[in-house]
Amino acid sequence: MSSNPTAADIMTERLCASMKREEHLQQRLTAADDWADLIQGLLRRLVRNIDQECYCAEDLEQQDDQFSSIIKSIRAELKAADGSKPSTCTWSEGGFSWHTGCGKEWQFTDGGLPAENGMHFCHSCGKKLVVESAQSA
Repeated sequence: MSSNPTAADIMTERLCASMKREEHLQQRLTAADDWADLIQGLLRRLVRNIDQECYCAEDLEQQDDQFSSIIKSIRAELKAADGSKPSTCTWSEGGFSWHTGCGKEWQFTDGGLPAENGMHFCHSCGKKLVVESAQSA
């Protein structure tokens, strides 16, 4: 009996990988939408505060506190978005597919290294793609 996967096995594996990628991308899209909504709200608050300051200069101390609070929130969100995440995604070869540093899986129809297939950035996290060498694996 042959241990080679059948065409159906390969297609099933690819379908499962594709569905996992789609689910992960949807989660990332939802998170990005939530973050954009939050930033948009903070910017609206900032603009309202600036508009009020232009028209109501008599209450500057309260406005300064509000302005400082808004700026602190914006800085916190921007810092969280920058984070201390690595700037690369390390891929390692595993059988018929590549395993990404961000927890996903990718397959090339014709095999080969990611760079040989035009891949320079991770399809999932968007970071610069680095291939793990056989020596470090």
